[in-house]
This record gives sequence, C-alpha cells and structure tokens, in this order.
Amino acid sequence: PATGGGGGGGEGKGSAAAAPLLLAAVAHAQMDREHEGLADAADALRQQRSLASLRRLRREWAEHCAHEEALFEQHDFAGHRSRGDLAGTASHVKHHRALLASMDAAVQSCEEGAECSRGGCCAPGLVSDESVRRILGELQQHGDVYDAAYVGRLG
Repeated sequence: PATGGGGGGGEGKGSAAAAPLLLAAVAHAQMDREHEGLADAADALRQQRSLASLRRLRREWAEHCAHEEALFEQHDFAGHRSRGDLAGTASHVKHHRALLASMDAAVQSCEEGAECSRGGCCAPGLVSDESVRRILGELQQHGDVYDAAYVGRLG
C-alpha cells in the first residue's frame, strides 16, 4: 500500500499543480512512519506553498535520510558499509544529497525573493509552483526507484 498526503484543494491557479506524494510502504515500521510524515509534509507544501512548509519538508527529509542511511549501515544493505563507493546504495545516498540541495536552493530563492526575507514571512504562494512540482516529483521518483529496492529487506 502507498502512503500519501490526502486532501484536495490547494491546486495552483492556471498551471498544472503538483501531484500528491504517494510513497509505497517498505515493510519497516520506522521508515513507513517517516514516509507517512514526508507525504504529509509534502502535501502541506503542495497546498500551502509556504516557506514554512518547505522548511518542514526539508527538515523531515534530512532526518529521514539520516535514519535510512543508518539502517543501510546497520544491515550492510547492498554493501553500504563493506563496499564503500562501490556499494549498491551509493546512488541512493547521492540522490538524498541532490534532493537536499534542491530544497536548499528553493529555500534560498524564497528568502532572497521575499519582501520580508529572512524575517519569517511564510505567506502562501511564496514557493513557486515550479519548485513545488520539481521537489515533489523528485521525492516521488526517489520512492519509486530507490526505496522500492529495499522493501522488506531492512529487518
């Protein structure tokens, strides 16, 4: 089963809105809970497009990546610990970093473009539709391609 942020509404005006994030369950209780939290945070970003919702998603993503990589290490999944740069998880971890960088760039763009800048202005509409679609699309791809590889394999 997939977990995903629910709810309708929040669709952008004019251009196609980002689709809700649907992450498949991976048969690991902690990862499945975190995927649900990510889907909820992604849905908040999709609906609100606020800097606060983007920061929340970025924070939850960073925490999830750290937990996931610790599990890879613990279980030596795909040679994560034993094979170094040749580990089967190398591209997975690289994608974690790329998504964090994408989120960081979107945060920076919002901060630089906002009238109230770093003062905490989190009005809806601050994050561009394009950024929301790109980030949520990358998260969906991550779940579909990378996380699907460890379904039921992390104890």
